[in-house]
Amino acid sequence: MTRVAAVRTAARRRGRVDADRRLELAEALLGTDDVASCAQRALEWLQRALGVRRGICLLGPAESATVLMPIATIGVRERRVARFAIDLEARDHPLVAATLGAEPVQFGNNGRPAPATPLETGAYAAVPLHGRDSVYDLPVGLLLLSPVDEERRQDVVWVASILGPRLTALRAAHRGSESERRLRRERTLLYSIINAVTDPILLTDTEGRIIVANARAEALLAASEGESEGRRRAVALNNMLFSSALSRRAFGDTEPWRHELLLVDPSDGSDLLFELLSTITVDPREGTGIVSVLRNVTDLRRATEEIEENYRKLRLAEADARAERDRLDLIIDSVADPILVTDPNGNIVMMNTPAERLFTADFAAGEETRRAVQANDAHFSSFVSNLFFEAGVMRRSGAIGLVDPRTSAALPVEAISGKIV
Repeated sequence: MTRVAAVRTAARRRGRVDADRRLELAEALLGTDDVASCAQRALEWLQRALGVRRGICLLGPAESATVLMPIATIGVRERRVARFAIDLEARDHPLVAATLGAEPVQFGNNGRPAPATPLETGAYAAVPLHGRDSVYDLPVGLLLLSPVDEERRQDVVWVASILGPRLTALRAAHRGSESERRLRRERTLLYSIINAVTDPILLTDTEGRIIVANARAEALLAASEGESEGRRRAVALNNMLFSSALSRRAFGDTEPWRHELLLVDPSDGSDLLFELLSTITVDPREGTGIVSVLRNVTDLRRATEEIEENYRKLRLAEADARAERDRLDLIIDSVADPILVTDPNGNIVMMNTPAERLFTADFAAGEETRRAVQANDAHFSSFVSNLFFEAGVMRRSGAIGLVDPRTSAALPVEAISGKIV
C-alpha cells in the first residue's frame, strides 16, 4: 500500500501544472510593468512549480537587440552573471543557435556539449523567448534553466510562450514612454529657445494656420474667447494681414523671402512694422510648411524717418545758406569800395571784385604784383587783428596804406571794420 501511494505521489509531481498555478503566473506577469521584475517572477514561479533550481533570463536591451544580457536569476552567483552575455551576431555559437530556434534545446544530457554559463552545471535547457508575431523574428530573449526533464518540457514551453510576448510588450511600452519623454523634452527645449527670442517666430501650413509659435507670435496672432472684443478684432486683423502676405509668396520658390508687414499691437492698438522673413520647409510626414520670422523694425523705421526728416531740413538749410550767400555776394559786388569778410584768425572768407584786385594775384602775375598783394594782405591783417585784440570793441576805423598791384602806385584808404557775432 505504501509503494502504491509513493508511485501516485511521484506521478502527481511529474504531471503537468494545473490551471490555478498557470493563472497565478499570468497574474504575476501582468501585475508588473518592469521588465526585470517580470522575468524574476517567471523564474521564481518555475522554481516553485517545476522544481527549477538554477535559471537565468537574458534580454536584449532596447538600444541593442543583438546582444542578450541577464536581467533576472535564481540560484546563480551574481559575480558570474555580471560578465555573461550572448552576442547574436556569433551565429556559430550553440547558445545563439538555440536562441534563434523555435524549440527548447537540451544541453549535456543527450551527448550535446554544454557551453559554459553562470549556471555552473553540465546539463541545462535553453528556451528561446519570442514575441507574439512570429518566431522567425529576432528573439526577445533566452531562458537558461536547470534542471528541465522531458516531463517538464511542455510547461517550460508554455511559460516561454507567455513570458516572451509579455517582455516584448513591456520593452515596446518602455521604448514608447522613452520616446514620449524625449519628445516632451525636445518640445520643451524648442519652446524655451523660440520663446527666448523677442521677435515673433511661427510655423504655419500652406493655408496660414499656426502649427508652432512662440509667445510673442501668439500675443499678436492668437486670442482666446475670454479676451476683450477689441483684442480679438486686432488679432483677427493681424491674421488677415499675415495670411495675405504669405499668399503673395510663390510656393515653388524655396529661397528665403522678405516682405514688410504692418500689424496692430493688440494691447494698445498702435501700428507695428515688421520685416517678414519666410522660408518653405518640407516634411515627408507633415507636408509643406512655412517658417516665418517677424523682425520688429518699427523703431528702425521711425529712426530712418527722423534721419530723412533731419536730412531734408539740412538740405533746406543749405539751400537757404546758399541763397543768403548769393544775396550777400550780390550786395557786396554792387559796392565800388573793397569789402572783405574774415574769420577770427584774419583769414579772408569772402570779398568783392574791387577787393580781389588788391588782395589776390594770379599765377601769371609778375613778381612786383605778388609782392604788392602780400604787402596789402599784411597791412590789412594787422589792422583787423587790432580789432580782435581790443576787448569790448565792436567797430574800428583807421587809415591803411595799400598799393595798387597793377600800377604799384600808393593807395591810401580809410578802413572801417566791425565784428559780426
